[in-house]
Amino acid sequence: MNPYKNTTFAQRATLCVTALAASLMVGVSQVNAETGLAKASVAIAAPAATSPVIRKLENGYIAATRRVTWTKQTFTLTDKRIDNIKQYITAQQKAGKNVDVLLKALDAYVPAINTDKEVFVEATTWLEKHPGFDEKGKVTDAKEAQATLDNINAVLKKSDEIRYAAEKAMSTAMREYRQSQK
Repeated sequence: MNPYKNTTFAQRATLCVTALAASLMVGVSQVNAETGLAKASVAIAAPAATSPVIRKLENGYIAATRRVTWTKQTFTLTDKRIDNIKQYITAQQKAGKNVDVLLKALDAYVPAINTDKEVFVEATTWLEKHPGFDEKGKVTDAKEAQATLDNINAVLKKSDEIRYAAEKAMSTAMREYRQSQK
């Protein structure tokens, strides 16, 4: 006779999870007993007393670093996209199709991306100099750090806007071309 015959799947799953949790608790207490470690014997360093403003600036620096890294990776992908578009245009030309729309869009896209790269260099320069921050991203001067983050974010915003407009125009041209070829 099956004792679980009249139970639902949720009840059985709950029972299994509870049993797993209980066995883990027993195992952890057993490890503590065997090693002789207790929570009171582990020294935990107290966090440094920093103001919320300082923490916000340091987190902003981390976020700016991540955005710069992400944008560098985006430029790598953009370069690959340009190569792929050129190959696509060449293949379409060999097939005897009119690709003037794509060539015109590519002629606008490449300079826009190059302009974006030039703008982006300013953000990396700010990040490399990091006025107001030390080498580890810790705040040394709050006002200078805030100015640094403001400048980095302004440059990254401008870079994003340029890249977004160029990507949108190129995608629209590609979509219209493909639809015209159906």
